[in-house]
Amino acid sequence: MKKWLIIAVSLAIAIVLFMYTQTEAKAAGVTLGYTTGDTASYNSLTKYHTYMNAIATDTFAFEKNGQVIGDAPSKQLTYAKKKKIKTWGLTP
Repeated sequence: MKKWLIIAVSLAIAIVLFMYTQTEAKAAGVTLGYTTGDTASYNSLTKYHTYMNAIATDTFAFEKNGQVIGDAPSKQLTYAKKKKIKTWGLTP
């Protein structure tokens, strides 16, 4: 039962985020950068930040029990905030 609840909630969140993203994309174009949280990704972000208005950080995952694990890449998030770049967290 818990497994189905987690799946249903995850699906509902994905749908809401998709709808929100679609609405926002129509209002203003979204150019999304992808970062893994390592030094090369940070260097790329600082070099090419003028080409994007959002970044997705691929630093989170799910354990078998549904627990979210991972670390937020604070250096990238701080830089994105400074440059007014929206941020999204990804899970595989």
